[in-house]
Amino acid sequence: MKNGSIHYGDPIKRDGPVETPWQAKWIWGEDNITMHNWLCLRKKVTLSAVPAEAIARIAVDSRYWLWINGEKVIEDGQVKRGPNENDSYFEYVDLTKFLRVGENTIAVLAFYFGNDSKYYSYHSSGQGAFVMEAQLGNVLLVTDESWKVKKHPAFLNRQELKGEGPSTRIPEEHNYYDARLEIGLENWQAPDFDDSSWDKATVYGAVGDAPWGGLWERSIPQMKYWEQCGYQNPWAFAPYQEGTAEEVSIGMRLPYNMQFQPYLKVDAPAGLEIQILSDGDDAINTYYVTKEGVQEFEGWHWMSAQTVTYVIPAGVKILDLQYRQSGYATEFAGSFVCEDEDLNTLWMKSLLTLYITMRDTYMDCPDRERAQWWGDCTNESHMTFYALDPDSYLLYRKGVDTVIGWQRKDVYPAHQTNILQTVVPITNHYFELPFQQLAGVNGFWTYYLYTGEKDLLEQVYQPSMDYLKMWVLGQDGLLAHRLGNWDWPDWGEKFDVPVMENAWYVLALTAVKNMAEVLGITKDLPLINKRIDTISAAFRAKYWTENGYHAPQESYEDNGYAYKFSRPEQPDDRANALAVLAGLADKEQYPAILNVLKNQFNSSPYMEKYVLDAMFAMGEESAALARMRLRYAEMIADEHTTLWEHFHRGWGTKNHAWTGGPLINLSGHVAGVWPEKPGYEQYHVIPQLGDLTEIDVLVPSVKGDIKVQIRRGEKKIRITLDSPENTVARVGVPKLFDGMTVSQNAEYAGEDEKYFYYLAQPGHHEFIGE
Repeated sequence: MKNGSIHYGDPIKRDGPVETPWQAKWIWGEDNITMHNWLCLRKKVTLSAVPAEAIARIAVDSRYWLWINGEKVIEDGQVKRGPNENDSYFEYVDLTKFLRVGENTIAVLAFYFGNDSKYYSYHSSGQGAFVMEAQLGNVLLVTDESWKVKKHPAFLNRQELKGEGPSTRIPEEHNYYDARLEIGLENWQAPDFDDSSWDKATVYGAVGDAPWGGLWERSIPQMKYWEQCGYQNPWAFAPYQEGTAEEVSIGMRLPYNMQFQPYLKVDAPAGLEIQILSDGDDAINTYYVTKEGVQEFEGWHWMSAQTVTYVIPAGVKILDLQYRQSGYATEFAGSFVCEDEDLNTLWMKSLLTLYITMRDTYMDCPDRERAQWWGDCTNESHMTFYALDPDSYLLYRKGVDTVIGWQRKDVYPAHQTNILQTVVPITNHYFELPFQQLAGVNGFWTYYLYTGEKDLLEQVYQPSMDYLKMWVLGQDGLLAHRLGNWDWPDWGEKFDVPVMENAWYVLALTAVKNMAEVLGITKDLPLINKRIDTISAAFRAKYWTENGYHAPQESYEDNGYAYKFSRPEQPDDRANALAVLAGLADKEQYPAILNVLKNQFNSSPYMEKYVLDAMFAMGEESAALARMRLRYAEMIADEHTTLWEHFHRGWGTKNHAWTGGPLINLSGHVAGVWPEKPGYEQYHVIPQLGDLTEIDVLVPSVKGDIKVQIRRGEKKIRITLDSPENTVARVGVPKLFDGMTVSQNAEYAGEDEKYFYYLAQPGHHEFIGE
């Protein structure tokens, strides 16, 4: 991994804590219980020589910043706790280049969330603690009672003091810093700082002890940090450089909606509160109380916003306002451009929405929850394959590790089967949304198809199979409804739940069948095949009508559906789309289904991806593009650079990555780049252009960049392909008119009513049809 991350051992150990013993102890100050607890730690070590390599192992509940000899080494280190309900993470950090001969000063700022009532994205141990160990030549550095510690008094808990906090669903609190209270701690990280009055650290236990448990290796890169820079509208604060006569609110614009830390430089009297407010929903904000004179401050917690508002009281000279972006360490590697600027905007907004929802985990949103909902994560991971470099894949693998690590038997003891939870890590709560988990099982196969990582299938096969066995078939050959603990098919209304559930289940069964065949596991295939065949026959017989798939009223009175849902009056777009994707719909049924998908608009942005997938799967690209333009028109036109949770601007968050399905649709279907064999050993370029005539796409596959250019005229089409090594590309050249011929430098591989097909080896190819 890059960007400061280190990994030892091949591959990363994903099935439990790393077993290398530790001599270091868990330490903190006297109070390691209080929430929102910020602690300064220092240690000096003397070296006779700088070692060739000095690798530290570090862990904390919850965050840390590290300096060696006054130079920052790690910022916002440690991923949120919770590989399972008992254990924690640690990370390797390379100290080598920061060390010197003689005395070396290690300084750490550690932060304990300590909030077990805010349950998403983090699992509290209940006790703040820090552990560090490094072999520095002949000196072993370990945390123990010899370290010096002091609680940092300037970091305050706004929720506790003023009753103001961000969303109750996230463990972080607002940045709240009172600079008056830092007196005596200026430059406390410096080697020459006098810490003689500080307390000795308290030892709380050894690695492996409760409540921190075993330590799993961090499996994602350290976060990426940009240089500090100015906002898009620096003139907005210029009138106040000589002072504010009254309180002013200044909206400072970022280039796009992003994760960042705000910065200010002011000249002010002591005791004035400056507020730095996000435009997000229930989001993290920053509050700074001034000391006397010229001063600078940068927020410690990351925030998210597109426009950040500085509320500055009277009597403050604003010398500078800036920001520093941060985020998951990956690069924007893919692209899609066509002649329709609205679609280009939609693709880019999808990418920006994806990126702002990546950090410790995939998130549904960066403000209200920061939670790893598995349905969201499944869509987000699929987007990365068309937009980001392969370092992004590690975030999905970490997510899979937690889903497997958090399986629970105690929810339904009678089943004695591990439940795949939908939101992990988590504290004092439990979620199983069966439809999202079925989508997630299908997503395991999608990930393998794009990456070829067989060890993922080995990891997820048995848990997936066990989970699918929990569903029960009724006497009619269809599923008895599984409620989970949140019976959620999608946002919105008019769900045709029986159709949706059976289709999702067949999709998941098919994914697991594919896994079994790759792994050579035959024991479950009879059950899988029998269930697919049974459900398929009953599904068509019971749910098909001349107007599309639509469950009869009796289905809502049987098998538990009467518990919550009522039958929609018209066939549902989501349900019919899933019937297509699951292979349950026959081609002769497509016209009626297409009519549903053209006229019903029940799906939320989460399920809209699947509706569009189905329209492309049916070969109805013109209708798919028309629906895409219609449904996303408001988001495309809006000044906000990320996509909303719902199709209506006022509902939900303004940055929900599940809405980014068009990124996949445009690169994967319209440009037509899609893997056919795992890891792009073979892939296809089968463009579904609709009314588009010019497309340039770059897909950053695991085999290398795939570049496709398409130009279409009335009587001519040219497809240019640059294909990476160790691949075979199956290229489909659209038949624009009768009698068209194709000149090319690839092997002819047949044709159908819509395309001529060719097999292209690595290298540059041109296909010209005229």
